[in-house]
Amino acid sequence: MARTADRALTAVFDRDDDVDVLARLRRLHARPFGQLVCEPTPAGGSAGLARSVLAALGKDLEVGPRRDPIWRLVEIHLRAERVHELIVLRAHTLSYPALRRLADLAYAAHVHLWLVVHHERPPAAVAQLLEALPHDTASLERLLERAPDLPDPPGEEDLPLGAGPEFPYLESIVPALPPQRPRRPRTAIAKALPRNERQLVHAVWDRAHAWTARWIDEHPKATYQQSADAVYLLARHGDTASEIYVRTRAALDAFVRAEGELFTAFGREQILRDALEEHVDNLEKASAKIARQLDKAQQGGGTSNLGGGGAWIWPVNGRISGVFGEQRPGHIHAGIDVAAPGGTPIRAAANGKVVLLQGTGASGGYGNYTCVQHTGSLSSCYAHQSRFGTTSGARVKQGQVIGYVGNTGNSFGAHLHFEARVNGTPVQPLNYL
Repeated sequence: MARTADRALTAVFDRDDDVDVLARLRRLHARPFGQLVCEPTPAGGSAGLARSVLAALGKDLEVGPRRDPIWRLVEIHLRAERVHELIVLRAHTLSYPALRRLADLAYAAHVHLWLVVHHERPPAAVAQLLEALPHDTASLERLLERAPDLPDPPGEEDLPLGAGPEFPYLESIVPALPPQRPRRPRTAIAKALPRNERQLVHAVWDRAHAWTARWIDEHPKATYQQSADAVYLLARHGDTASEIYVRTRAALDAFVRAEGELFTAFGREQILRDALEEHVDNLEKASAKIARQLDKAQQGGGTSNLGGGGAWIWPVNGRISGVFGEQRPGHIHAGIDVAAPGGTPIRAAANGKVVLLQGTGASGGYGNYTCVQHTGSLSSCYAHQSRFGTTSGARVKQGQVIGYVGNTGNSFGAHLHFEARVNGTPVQPLNYL
């Protein structure tokens, strides 16, 4: 019996587990509208479910050190992507610990959780969850009514139809996304498939490419946002994740060939990537120099009354666009990147003292860079600022503005590069947030 639903948990029971039903449910996936559809791997366990949610968010993440909890990453990304509805298909294949972990996390992140069970009655794990937690039940049609209303813009009625749920499954999507654009992306994307499946992938590519090229011709002065909306509109008509991927890559290739607004963005990113590769040595030298400077500052004494040993706050709100420890061209990423508009105030993560304040010329790629010492060994650092909001030697309180988000140094766009350092050595910032 359903209890009063003080938490947003809804179970949907439908005995039809056919491709048509699943195809309709997949169309609820609309990340710009805060809706996320997750298809977990059967018997994947709790960690497998977490990876499925991250995959639905488009995150190809290596978990890194064992102490980094993958569910913590799930919560961070659900909040950062502003997800408000999470729809889990085939929930009857999950274990109770996995279901409970997801339900508790969704509740903490203020996400409405829909569990789609393709049985007339809940299996043991689902029944145990519904017995333990307040919930509601709903019909499949009620869930399908949640599809966002996104009418096609005038003149776009000729969007190519989806290829259907039997579209070939691309097992090598990640390897097909190299740092540099392949010379023949249409060929590279399907080269591992049998001939008949390869022909279907090529047909979908050609239709998407032709539609995008026509759209570019008809909108010669389109802005970046309008161009991105057109790509999203094309992609969302795909029936499977693999088809959506093919449509998106074909559309982006069309923009590259047309040298349109999106091409400008891609070109700028490639130029910056090349520049970053050229300055890897400088970046590593700068990081080592920062470590020495922080170590020297900490040895200088006066750290007993800084009051910065408690829990940290997020210096800015935004989407995590780069994780700690990931492989970058020639180096390992020493912090996390948080995307935020230029000029956004950056706040001190905890009480402390400003022990390092370096401009773009001195930081070796970090741009305008500030480090705040919190304890005798622990500091937080903030890179790529547009301008400083504090001075060297200043005592700062948690939440005090110490700078502003920018794009200085080796940066692909406005964001905050945020570091935690222990005795000058970078460590995982999420362990303190």
